Amino acid sequence: MAVSITLRNITKKFGAVTAVNNLSFGVEHGTIFAIVGPSGCGKSTLLKIMATMLAPSQGSGYINGQNLIARPWQIRQQIGYMGQRVILDEQLTILENFVFHCKLHGLDDQEAEARILGLAERFDLMDILHELPESLAYGVRRKIQLVRTLLTQPKILLLDEPTRSLDRQTALKIWDYLKEHRSSLTIVMITSSMAEVEHVADRLIIMNRGHILVDGSVDEILYAQQPNLVLEATVRDYDEEEYRTIRDAEFVLGISRNENVYEIITKSPAAQAQIIQLFKPGNLVAFIPRRTRLADAFIHTLTQEQMIDE
Repeated sequence: MAVSITLRNITKKFGAVTAVNNLSFGVEHGTIFAIVGPSGCGKSTLLKIMATMLAPSQGSGYINGQNLIARPWQIRQQIGYMGQRVILDEQLTILENFVFHCKLHGLDDQEAEARILGLAERFDLMDILHELPESLAYGVRRKIQLVRTLLTQPKILLLDEPTRSLDRQTALKIWDYLKEHRSSLTIVMITSSMAEVEHVADRLIIMNRGHILVDGSVDEILYAQQPNLVLEATVRDYDEEEYRTIRDAEFVLGISRNENVYEIITKSPAAQAQIIQLFKPGNLVAFIPRRTRLADAFIHTLTQEQMIDE
């Protein structure tokens, strides 16, 4: 399969801070490729480099056959970039924003109208085409931003949290549309939703501190986690000392917390009894195993890196 994106030894520094550190990978045509990692790990910087919005400090690359350093203008004609900030002309209606974007990309009036009406119908925007952006909710503005990106039918989509602030129905509608057109599209997305990655991504990388920690398909990454067991513990009250004791136990690979629920990753079913002993008397309400999810692999990967550093 043809390769749409190739990056070799890409590094980006901001003064003394290295945001992206010597990254190399390729993305095949027709792939939905996810970039995940904690806040500040270099994801958005990497996406902006691919979009030619930032020049790398070192390294080289090709986007759809065009040299990343030497031919940024040609690359911009072939990509669609959607950042986290919603940037629309507040003085123009939604329709006027769409028309202006089409004209910037050289579409004639007839083609622009057909594309605008087709996408507006698909994504339930017909009733607000004559509204100004400032009158609309943030989630609707995000949807408008994505539709505007799709109007030019780019060969490569670079999306930073594309479904953030969207309701589930709208997010599913967007992914249904993108998957319908995947034969002519390569999609690189940043997302904080591991469930979304499991649902749509062909391949992902997990980043931290500018490095790639893991690169593979969802199935490959989950298969690597199969020997591990995920335990879900519900406690009566959160106790920081108790939490740290569990986290630091040698038979615990990783732990995360959502209110009074801990998710604990361990390698051995035999460790369950040992883990139960670490809870303070009377604080453990429920304790059950469940199947491994991508979020577990993510936590485990970051925990393992932290342990290596220490």
